Order: sequence, then structure tokens, then C-alpha cells
Amino acid sequence: MHLIEPAAFPLAPNAKYTPASHTLPQALSFYASHPLLSHISNLVIVQPSIYGTDNSCTLAALRALGPDRGRAVVALPPDASPELLFAWHGLGVRAVRLNFKSVGREVEGDELATELRAAADAVRGFGWAVQLYLGLESVPLLEDVVSQDPPLGVKLVVDHLGHPTLPDSSQGASGSSQGGATDPDPYALPGFASLVRLVRGSASRRSNTWVKLSAAYRIERDPALPWVGAMARELLREAPERVVFATDWPHTRFDGYDVVPFVEKCLEWCGGDEALEQRLFRRNAEELFDVRR
Repeated sequence: MHLIEPAAFPLAPNAKYTPASHTLPQALSFYASHPLLSHISNLVIVQPSIYGTDNSCTLAALRALGPDRGRAVVALPPDASPELLFAWHGLGVRAVRLNFKSVGREVEGDELATELRAAADAVRGFGWAVQLYLGLESVPLLEDVVSQDPPLGVKLVVDHLGHPTLPDSSQGASGSSQGGATDPDPYALPGFASLVRLVRGSASRRSNTWVKLSAAYRIERDPALPWVGAMARELLREAPERVVFATDWPHTRFDGYDVVPFVEKCLEWCGGDEALEQRLFRRNAEELFDVRR
């Protein structure tokens, strides 16, 4: 989830949009108000693109939560010292975010490799992850970097299912038929096969990549979510230990969105498997963000 307080923490000069204020007390009230979400007590706060590399808002909320309840994903300032990162680690920071999608940046292979390796070098000693928000069509570039030597040596997170660009309905990318309805074939989406290989791993290389099942409304307007559902079911089947649920609260640029139906869909995609539900909503996130129980 994200927190935004423009009055207390000014946005970056190049911010792409100006949302309303969404504070930690509002977030806690939101979770407490929904029966499906009210059990959530631990939060992961993710630095939004509109703050650039100024993590003040995110870190202030993390201090208020405390390291027993809070984790954070920050943007890496260019001058961040090991001493600063060590201090942030004590607060509960466990990842840095490379955000290409929100700022409309097209990333090339060499560029991605350079930035990803620089981030990995900075945080490897702390056991942090590097979280990437990039289009699904760019995931093959990520797969290329991961396959190179030396290994990155960090956990990776792909935001929002890789945020695919869905085909027009006229293209008819579809797969098997179930119950009289034709389900989309997620492998028709450029980059999806690479994403599956990354989260599944191989006999020679254990997976160190997670994917967030989140922000379906940014991907697909159909409330039945046929494409997102097809992706989610396949990822949960292929890599049940590498898929992490996220609310993406406060749903910036989609004011008024009700996330509860999406939560219900996620439960549906788990097929009644309680162990899988526990992994999706809790266990995988605990491993990814270094929560010891």
C-alpha cells in the first residue's frame, strides 16, 4: 500500500499527478472497516512515484508503525550511504523500488541491467529485495539479467503482475474452454512466459523472484477479471510460494475503487485451498519482507 500527505510532505517537482491526502490513520481505518481485511495488522508501505527519491512520508509512517508491524519499500537515493541504509533497516525497510511504469519510461536491456545491478549492489548486504514496476513486455529483459553471471544475489519483486497490456477483444487470444466460456490464455501476453519462468525457477537456479497479485483495476476493467484471473491461477499453480497479495491502497488515480471484490476473487482463484490462501495473503510476504514468526 501507499501513503501520501502532500501538505506535510511535498511531492516531487516532476510528479505526474496530485492525489488527495491518504494517511496512516486512514489506512488503518480502511482495513478495520472490512471483514475480509480487518485481520490485517502488518503493513508494507511502498514509496509512490510522486515522491521521487524523497522517502520522508514513507519513513514517517514506518516509524509510527514500528518494526514489529511495519515494512517498507523505498526509492534508493543516488547518495544513499551504507550507514543510512543500515538505519533504515532498523526501521523496517526491506526493499528498494525501481519504478519505470508509473513515469512512462521505456527501458532498454542494458539500461535495466545497469540500474538493477547498481540497486542490488547497494542492498545485497542487508538482505533486501529489489522491486520493479515495469510492463510485462519488458520482463524478458529482466529474465536476461537474472540469467547472467555473476548472480544478482538479491530477491526480486515484479509489481502488479507485470502490468500487462491486454489484447483487443478482436484479436481473439484465447485458450481452453471451461463451462461453456472461453478462458483467455495468459501465455498469449508478451512476457508472461518469462514471468512464469522467473517465479518458478529451474533445476539449476532456485527462484528468487516474487510477483505481486495486485492492482487488477489498473489492468482490466471487466469486473469478472478474466485475464487477471487466468494469470493469477497459472502463477499460483506454477509458483505458489512466489505470489504475494497486495491491496494497492489508496488506489491513486482510481478514486472510489472498492478492493473487497478483488480480495474475494483472489480467494476464489485459490480454489478453497486454505494452505494456498495462507501463502498468498501471509506466508509468502513474511518470507519476502523478512518477518520472523
